[in-house]
Amino acid sequence: MKRMLLILFMVSGLVLGGCQLDTAPIDVAHFSTNRAPAIDKVEYSGTFTLYGDEDAAVVGPVLMTVKLKPGDVIGFEVGPDQSPYAVAGQHRLKLGSGRYRWEMVPDPGQVDWNKTNVLIVEIVVATAVVIIGVVSTLAATGAL
Repeated sequence: MKRMLLILFMVSGLVLGGCQLDTAPIDVAHFSTNRAPAIDKVEYSGTFTLYGDEDAAVVGPVLMTVKLKPGDVIGFEVGPDQSPYAVAGQHRLKLGSGRYRWEMVPDPGQVDWNKTNVLIVEIVVATAVVIIGVVSTLAATGAL
């Protein structure tokens, strides 16, 4: 019984602590003159950098860097003058033709809820398998 309580305590710590978000840079939006612009909401706080005039083999120059929080917007849009704009929170930057991308470096210490939810499902399934195995063994030996 003590072992079961210890396992329950350890699993609870894993679930409550969650899985930390990787702080490696992540591309979050792309734009080129032959691609439709799109705007998304930011899921995690971090530093967002706009790179421009990108070539497939060369990273373009930094055009803008901003700190954003969950709920802020990030991406690209077409303005009233039909010109493309980079959008990050309240910031807008008019762009020329070319290829652009937003890159995010997440702030450390954030919980990645997608990974955490997968962990919870795995724990529930493993627990169910163990319980079924114990009940089957007890039933087979006549201990139930």
